[in-house]
Order: sequence, then C-alpha cells, then structure tokens
Amino acid sequence: MAMLIVSGVAADLDSLTYFVGPAAYLRFHQSLLHSLASSMILACALAAAFVALDRKRIRTADAPSPVALKFPTALAACSTGIVFHLLLDAVSGIGLQLLWPFKTHWTSLDWLPHFEIWIVLLFAASIAVPELIAMVSEEIGDRRESSRSAVSAFIGLALLFAYIGVRASLHHRATSLLANLDYQGHTPLAVGAFPTASPLTWRAVVSTDSSLEELELSFLPGESFDPDHGIVHAKPDDSAALEAAENTAAAKSFLSYARFPLADVTPTDNGAQTRIRDLRFPSNDKSPDNLAVAIDTSATDQPLAQTIYYEYRGFADQ
Repeated sequence: MAMLIVSGVAADLDSLTYFVGPAAYLRFHQSLLHSLASSMILACALAAAFVALDRKRIRTADAPSPVALKFPTALAACSTGIVFHLLLDAVSGIGLQLLWPFKTHWTSLDWLPHFEIWIVLLFAASIAVPELIAMVSEEIGDRRESSRSAVSAFIGLALLFAYIGVRASLHHRATSLLANLDYQGHTPLAVGAFPTASPLTWRAVVSTDSSLEELELSFLPGESFDPDHGIVHAKPDDSAALEAAENTAAAKSFLSYARFPLADVTPTDNGAQTRIRDLRFPSNDKSPDNLAVAIDTSATDQPLAQTIYYEYRGFADQ
C-alpha cells in the first residue's frame, strides 16, 4: 500500500516548478516526471528506495526470518501506481507530455477535470459499502470471514472505469454536436469540450475563420444549446508585429501548450505588445495552468522582451 500511494503521487513533484516561475512551470510541469522515460526512471528509483527501507526493517525485526522485499516485486507495485497516475492525467483537461524531453507533444483527452471530486466520492463509497454489509452480516449472526479489502478494491476500480466511460461518452457527444453546427454563420475549424465539476455540463470553445467563441453546453433535462449564444472573440488581423511575436521562443513554447490561443496586439510608443492566452481556460480560472505570454516588439518588428506569466495574476504582477 505504501508503494502504491507514494508512486501514485510522486510524479506531481514536478508541480513544484510553480515556485521557480511561469516559464519553468510551462516547461517542466506534467513533463519532467510524467514522460515515459522519466516514469521508468522514477519507478526504478522508488523501488530501490523501498527495497533499501525493507532491508533496514529486516535488520531491526524481531522475527527470526522475516520475508525480504524483492526488487521485481517493488518495481511492479511502483510501476502500477505510476501507470494509474499517467492514465488519469491523460484523460484530464490539462494532459501530459509522454514523449518529453525528446518531443514536445501534449496528450489530453479532456474527459475529466484536473481534480475530480466524484472519483473521490466513488472510492469512499467503495470502501464504506463493504464495511456496512459486513456490519449487517455480523448483526444477523453471519460471521463468515471475507476479504473486504479485495471487494472494496474491485468495486472501486469498477466504479472508476465506469465513470470515466460515461465521461468519455458525454465528451464525444459534445464534440460531435459542436462540430456539426454553424456559429454566427461560420463553419467551425476546430472545437473543444472541456470538463467542469458536473459531468452533464461542458465548457465549449469553437474556432472559426474569424473568431473564437466560448459557450456552455449542458445535457441537463430541458436544456437546449444555442450556437449563437456565446462570448465571441474576434481573431486579430495578420500583421508583421503578430508574426514576429509568434516566432519568439516564449511564444513557440506557449503555443505548443495552448489549445485555443487568442492573441491581442496593442500598439505602444516603441512598437507593439502582443499577448496570447489560452481560451481553454475561462478568464476567471485561478489555477497556475492558466498561462499566457506577452511579447514586446519594436517599430521595426524586432522582439524586445518576452514573458510567460500566470494569467490569473496578471501581466503587471509578474
């Protein structure tokens, strides 16, 4: 149990790059300890650490011949915890970089929010129900021994996969609906359905040739979806300043992460400032994953400064 718990959360240590700064967070979060290569190294390191701890336990054990933990067993347990962690991150709305550091490519299925309270409740129920059944059995005189832990584990995993399956089905239904509608008379070029706290409500983003639109899609009874009832963001016109900004290192790094980048070009005394944020996140999103980039260019469209920042804190606070 200790090996599964530690290995199941160890990969999230790369989120500590938040304290280094937005640029480091963008580069290493969901990649440094979430890629396939780093996961194998992490599994081996954790397994070796638990084997070493077990050897120390054996030296101080009172039992005459305690059973030693073997490295293959420890590796299998640690690998299981890491695999489940990666699977849950892959189906979340943030995703992960499985091929890092060899390739920058984000994998995200957008089925679950980054933190899903319903999964926590499902696991709690899977533990509580067998215990309640056992208590009732004891009250009526049935004292047969049973492995309640195994029953709880089976129920928990069954509920988890069933719930993810429902989320996946609703996501497919949402994206199919979004892709087959017109928006303000324009055909969608790309659509995205992002999870919220409710499985029946999805945050939709649609890209057309002239705009990006934010909408809410609900599958609640009695609710209808109006493709023309959303927040419309006009895409900026092509310009030398925008092209120069998009070719900077900071912008390229951000654009590889952003799903629906929205640029805003503002003239300045020395040239222009281009800010790009990701409409995958609502404007009031307070998570550090809601990143943005600002690039200052000169009157001759030469980059002067480039900054990746946390959108929820604002550019002025960086």
